[in-house]
Amino acid sequence: MPWHWHEEVEFVYVREGSMRLLTAGQERSFEKGEGFFINTNVFCSMENQEHCQIDSHLLISGLFLHRCDCITN
Repeated sequence: MPWHWHEEVEFVYVREGSMRLLTAGQERSFEKGEGFFINTNVFCSMENQEHCQIDSHLLISGLFLHRCDCITN
């Protein structure tokens, strides 16, 4: 997947194979059964390493997060 970014928090789950996630200054590999979150406005790219199949979901808009008050005890 080419370099891109989202205004939403993204969750990616690796269903099969393996993949590599690239962000500015970081690189990490993920295998079947692993998942990860990518924060809002993070410039990233994903590369198929071995017959990779993923589920990718955009979850929460950054605009929504900025409008929520923190709840503390």
